[in-house]
Amino acid sequence: MLLLGSYYSPFARRVGAALIARDIPFTHNGVNVFVDPAPVAAVNPLVKIPVLQLDSGEALIDSMAIVDHLNEQLGPDRALVPPSGAERRSVLRLVAIAGTVCEQIIAWEEELRRTESQPKAIARHRRAITNGFAALDAASGQDGVIGRAPLDLA
Repeated sequence: MLLLGSYYSPFARRVGAALIARDIPFTHNGVNVFVDPAPVAAVNPLVKIPVLQLDSGEALIDSMAIVDHLNEQLGPDRALVPPSGAERRSVLRLVAIAGTVCEQIIAWEEELRRTESQPKAIARHRRAITNGFAALDAASGQDGVIGRAPLDLA
């Protein structure tokens, strides 16, 4: 398998960490699509990372879809995400929160760099980042998802 994408991307890091955590052999091409889009464009029409190119030649795109495929291949005993029920929903909720935090950090930085940045937008991004990290911290406690208890972030 070949993982395309710079580890500067939190989504490529997520896939790399999933592969490493389960001792799945892979080759990593840390391509930066802003510098050299050609390798990614050849297998992903969106020219977006990460891409996991399977030995069959099939190219999987989007970190959620890639990790889902890995879980399917690993089976329920080794999967990174439980197969069903409240435990699965809790993990997927945390994944969504973590992914959104990453997206909000990028949006926050972009807003800060704008010539005419919008204070309300900056505050909104910062609030989402802070709340997201607080939710992840709470879930990592003794009774959180890491401890295998269902998580209620309502």
